[in-house]
Amino acid sequence: DSRVLKYLDMPLQHVAGPILRRMGRHHSYSRTDIEETLRKIQCTLPGAHIRTTFMVGFPGETEEDFQELADFVHQWTASGHIHHLAVFEFSPEE
Repeated sequence: DSRVLKYLDMPLQHVAGPILRRMGRHHSYSRTDIEETLRKIQCTLPGAHIRTTFMVGFPGETEEDFQELADFVHQWTASGHIHHLAVFEFSPEE
């Protein structure tokens, strides 16, 4: 139905392995898994709009971790796979 937008919200949080491990996400997914999933979505649902959120400033995040995330964002937004994204600064839960 052309009246329904193919819209997926994937809160990825980060892509750098060390940060995913610190977040306790490394058992769930890796950067490779994320990239494979994005490719599968575009093959399965052509024209799908993907929105995601990322977190920066997580404790222990290095400049290299941040740069890996920035490179990922540039690559996947420039290729048209990610259409909307938000970035949040880490803040500890109270």
